[in-house]
Amino acid sequence: MTLGRVQVGRDVSVLAEEDDLILLEGPCRLRPGHPVVIVSPASDDRPMLIRTALVWTWTMVRRGSGRPVYEGTCRWSLSAMGTPVPPAGD
Repeated sequence: MTLGRVQVGRDVSVLAEEDDLILLEGPCRLRPGHPVVIVSPASDDRPMLIRTALVWTWTMVRRGSGRPVYEGTCRWSLSAMGTPVPPAGD
């Protein structure tokens, strides 16, 4: 299975992040149930991060300048093939 790949800042914006999930928004279309590699570029205070997550939800939230804007939740994975980290409290 080929993993999708998105880059924070270029393809998506991070709306929120917790230990077990990340909420993203952007013009790219992700498929729920499929793994995705999320690349966070390096900054002054941290190195580049590359993590795998499973797309949990992904829906169109509005139309941006001529193209749709999507929003959804990804759960951080335990493995590259998309085994999701169980939600907190489960």
